[in-house]
Amino acid sequence: MPDEPQQQREQRGVPRRTNETRDAAMRTMERYAGEMDDQAAVRLDGMIRADDPHDWVSRYVNAVGNPDYASAFSKLAVDPQFGHLRFHPGEVDAGAFRVGC
Repeated sequence: MPDEPQQQREQRGVPRRTNETRDAAMRTMERYAGEMDDQAAVRLDGMIRADDPHDWVSRYVNAVGNPDYASAFSKLAVDPQFGHLRFHPGEVDAGAFRVGC
């Protein structure tokens, strides 16, 4: 729910971690707003704000919105077999090469 105070969220049983994850996802979306069309931004906003106890969408947006993730992903796209050998520590932490996480 947009602009819902923290206390109301906690009364509804939404854990603080979830709120922080969603807030980070909203900041990530705002950072990339100029690269999305308006309809995509509205849909993504709705998905992030939806009550999901596991916050899959917010966690995904935070992961793929990380510049290190994009860099690591592009290295793997160019060289799928050995691209991971050129990762710097931030790219390793971003986890672009992980499967099934």
